[in-house]
Amino acid sequence: MKNQVQEFFREGLRRPAPGWFIGLCRLAFGLMWLYSARWKTPPSFGQGTEMDLWYWLQEGIQHPAWSWYGNFLTRVVVPNFSLFGWLLFLLEFLTGLSLLLGLLTRVSSTVGILLSLNMLLGLAAHPAQMPVTYVLMIMFQMLFIVTNAGQNWGLDQILLEKLANSAYRRTTWGQWLIKIL
Repeated sequence: MKNQVQEFFREGLRRPAPGWFIGLCRLAFGLMWLYSARWKTPPSFGQGTEMDLWYWLQEGIQHPAWSWYGNFLTRVVVPNFSLFGWLLFLLEFLTGLSLLLGLLTRVSSTVGILLSLNMLLGLAAHPAQMPVTYVLMIMFQMLFIVTNAGQNWGLDQILLEKLANSAYRRTTWGQWLIKIL
C-alpha cells in the first residue's frame, strides 16, 4: 500500500496540467486585471466613486499590516497619487491585455505577481479582506510562468513557432526571446 501511495504522488508530479485549462485560467486572469484597471481610469483614477483607488489607499493607511508599508503609502504614494495612479492603471491594463492575448506571458505574470504582492502588503490586515486571495493570485501567476501559459491559446505559441523556424533564433536577441516565451 505504501508503494502505491508513493507511486501515485510520483506520477502526479510527472504529469503535466492540460494545456487548455492553463490557457483558460490565463484568459480569466487577463480579464480580471482588465476589470481591475477599469475602475482606476485616468485622470481621476476613480476618485469620487464608491470604493475607488483613493478609498483603498486610505484603507491601506488605516489598516497597515506592516507599519513601514503604511508609512510608505503616507509619505510617498499620497503626495504622488497621480503618478502612482497612472503607474497602477498602466501596469494593470497592460498585464491584463498581455495575459488575455498570451503575449509575453511570463513577463506579464511577473508584473502580476508584483501587483498582487502590493495588494497583499496594503490590505492583509484589512478587516473586510482575505489575504489568502492575494496569495492565490500570486500562486496562479507563478503557475503561468512555470507552465508557459502563453503557449496555450496565446500569441507566445505563434511567436515561438515562427522564431524556431527563422534564422533570427541564432541571434542573441532571438535566444533571449525564446527563453522568455
